[in-house]
Amino acid sequence: MVPAGTVLFTSRAPIGYVAIAANSLCTNQGFKSFVLKGGVLPDYVYWWLKGSKDLAESLASGTTFLELSGAKAKQIPIPIAPLNQQKQIVAEIEKQFSRLDEGVASLKRVQANLKRYKAAVLKAAVEGRLVETEAELARREGRDYETGQQLLQRILAERRRKWEEAELAKMKAKGKMPKNDKWKQKYKEPAAPDTRNLPELPEGWVWATYSQIGEVITGFTPSTKDPENFGGNIPFLKPTDLDSGYNVVKAREFLSKKGVNRGRLLPAGSVLVTCIGATIGKAGIARVNCATNQQINCAYSYIQFFELGVHLLLHRESVWKKANN
Repeated sequence: MVPAGTVLFTSRAPIGYVAIAANSLCTNQGFKSFVLKGGVLPDYVYWWLKGSKDLAESLASGTTFLELSGAKAKQIPIPIAPLNQQKQIVAEIEKQFSRLDEGVASLKRVQANLKRYKAAVLKAAVEGRLVETEAELARREGRDYETGQQLLQRILAERRRKWEEAELAKMKAKGKMPKNDKWKQKYKEPAAPDTRNLPELPEGWVWATYSQIGEVITGFTPSTKDPENFGGNIPFLKPTDLDSGYNVVKAREFLSKKGVNRGRLLPAGSVLVTCIGATIGKAGIARVNCATNQQINCAYSYIQFFELGVHLLLHRESVWKKANN
């Protein structure tokens, strides 16, 4: 048993947790208990040991985990000040730490407010309230404009044109050119969104699915058994590379052309979204041609008409979750 006021110091797995016994107690073998003589303030020793973790670890030994022996614990040096000064030092530490804790709490409040403000800005943007709508501008300026519906139709036409070009290229490669246009009937229009439970959009806007406006694909990881798949000049992006957010340029790994052949080289301007794990929903825009691993979904448009998606993806978290299936 050790008396109240004993300073308790964990001596293994991990070393360095400190507490003061509020009453008499006993501990297991994972502690070194400092029973102090008169004239030494437990709080003073507590704060000294809190700052001496590295020193204690340097005195420890062990293979599976480090352990501070009783003999080594006795060798930990401590500067002993007069008792009154010990009290003053403890009081000042507690005063300064209290101020620091208040500062940390204030920073957390500021961060929370910034997060709410960002969410409010994004909400206003996707609801057409952040800036004047094109319909309002065109009306005031007495001109026509391309509506969202017209833009969508232009994108869908481009989507079909690219499909037809690809199909003709396949047939040409096989030496089987079509005699009529019946082959075009194989084309499948992408499904439009179910808007029954979606909010009303501003004038001139239209709801669309990503399959209508572009490609949505999941990344891949080429075989690590073949070293020729790696070490080229094609950025190979992973979730941690999306930390830069709006401008994703740098990568920690690179693929060769051979490594990318198993998947698809993504064009600059692609919107990247993590789709697996705790970071699901982290988004960014690739500013370089790149490839991604399987933890990232990519969307890119048939017509590079604007940088789509990031604001919507960040704001529409609830929509994203509902659409997970």
